[in-house]
Parts: sequence; structure tokens; C-alpha cells
Amino acid sequence: MNEKYNVYLVSDSTGETLDRIFLSLKSQFTNFDYEKKEFAFVRTEQQIDNIIRETKKSNNSIILYTIVEIKLAKYIANQSEKNKVPCFGILGNLILNFSKLLNQKAIHKPSAQHVLDDDYYKRIEAIQFTM
Repeated sequence: MNEKYNVYLVSDSTGETLDRIFLSLKSQFTNFDYEKKEFAFVRTEQQIDNIIRETKKSNNSIILYTIVEIKLAKYIANQSEKNKVPCFGILGNLILNFSKLLNQKAIHKPSAQHVLDDDYYKRIEAIQFTM
């Protein structure tokens, strides 16, 4: 019998990116029995502490996270290591490598892809006009 895993998806935004990545990841394993728990808009150490406490109540916990703020990303990595919970940052190395490639510093701002700028409002206006 396969072991059941408790997968904690932790995001500093809506969690949509992480959910899609996990969907792709789990499709690569035919015998992956899991229960998924999602945590969106995680922006404080206290929220992370609560998640870590919850992982300790379960066997076979795994944390996947998309937290772009450097200090908070380090905090979840350190706390999970300290509590012996496998933890994987999904965006950290990718952002770092792109920063080097593009020769510019990343903004490390949560929800940056959901900016409500002039382009967003123009698209909404176009949709409303169409309707």
C-alpha cells in the first residue's frame, strides 16, 4: 500500500500559479496518494508558523511554495528545515536566474501579475463594450 502525503501549497498571492504547477507535477506520478491543503495570501511569519504547526500534526507532509519576498521565503525554508518538513520553493531560483540573465533586479512583489493598471481597465472596458 502506498503512503498518503499531505501536500501544503503556500502562496503569497492567489495560489493559482502554484496550483497549476502542482497539477503538472502530480501528473508525472501514477501512484501518488495525497491530500492537498492550500494557503493563499500568506504574507507574515505568523501565518507560516501556523502552517508549520499544522504540518507537524500530519505524517508525510510536503510544502511547496511561491513566496517572492526574500525574507519570508527564507523564513519558510528555515522553519521547514528546522522542523524536518520537506519544502520546495518554486519561483526562487527561477527569479534569481532571470535576474542574472536580464541583468536587472527583480521587484519581489507579491501579486505583481495582478496589477490593476491602465491596460487592465482598458481590457475591462472593451469586455463591457462587447457585452
